Amino acid sequence: MKNLQSIVFISSISVIAFTPFLLANNTLENLPESHARNGWPNFFGKIERREDITIAYIGGSITAQPGWRPKSLDHFRQTYPEITFHEINASITGTNSYLGVSRIQRDILDHDPDLIFIEFAVNDAGGAFSKKTFEGMVRKALANDITTDICFVYTATVHQVNHLLKGRYQPSSQVMEDVAEHYGIPSIHMVVKVAQLLKADKLNFVAQLPEDGTGMIDGKIVFSPDGAHPYPETGHELYLDAIRRALPAIEMASTNARQIIPLPLVENHWQDVKLIPLIDAPRRSSTNQLRRNHRRNRSEQFHRHRLPDTTHQVGATAGWRSAASAVSLEAAEQCQRRCLSRCSRDGSPI
Repeated sequence: MKNLQSIVFISSISVIAFTPFLLANNTLENLPESHARNGWPNFFGKIERREDITIAYIGGSITAQPGWRPKSLDHFRQTYPEITFHEINASITGTNSYLGVSRIQRDILDHDPDLIFIEFAVNDAGGAFSKKTFEGMVRKALANDITTDICFVYTATVHQVNHLLKGRYQPSSQVMEDVAEHYGIPSIHMVVKVAQLLKADKLNFVAQLPEDGTGMIDGKIVFSPDGAHPYPETGHELYLDAIRRALPAIEMASTNARQIIPLPLVENHWQDVKLIPLIDAPRRSSTNQLRRNHRRNRSEQFHRHRLPDTTHQVGATAGWRSAASAVSLEAAEQCQRRCLSRCSRDGSPI
């Protein structure tokens, strides 16, 4: 049996009370880049009062890059030099909202964020489970502190950008927009301008970055090396520009603080998801089959879980009893490959 850590998901049963939000635009030229909705009243209220602000980021490898995340934080610091900004970096490469909703309490909410950026549009692919997981993250955040502001940010791969070229968001982002509309959460699709440049033949989505420092080849912006992860020098600057363009409308919409949490959007949203180290889960096993692994490993380094049980005996088994609607087991080896960045607050592990 390999080293394992368990992620136990327990979802609540709720009432469907919403008609899905539909994007009416069918051309790239008319496709909205952002939606201000109810803004960030907590964030801009603290700006006005000159209070410290904590911004949290959760997402996959695109958020983990030295790109739009640190660039946006630097933008806030430069725009409001009188404010002390703190950062929670909860990005983990290769992960989607299925894992994000399970760890958002531990990695973000327990550290009192004022504003949370959520980015999983690429790794959620078709968005089959995104509505439940995104609503779970939103409801967790608001239940923890109803004043917490949230922003959905969308990225796209070279394949997903084809949806934008046809005048619509990719499926995962469309699903996430339903949740954003229902809860009045601002959203920014950082690839709309990228798609417009691509259509105008002013951008290469996949190319090697030239060594001359221009970030361009034959007059075209070089966006990414692999069709997914933008170059910090070029593609992530375009992402930052999208955030900059969205901020005035978001600030203008930030008039009324949230008073209540809306009724749930979907049945079985994942607000009640739990993340449980396997060693803490009630189990049935033979004591001579399982023993504690005392070696420090990278999974512990990145996640600070208690070390899982291990065995080297062929045919060893272990069982767990759960009333959850879904259960996922995470192998330590997978964690080691994926956790190329660690969750941190102002650069220090949390």
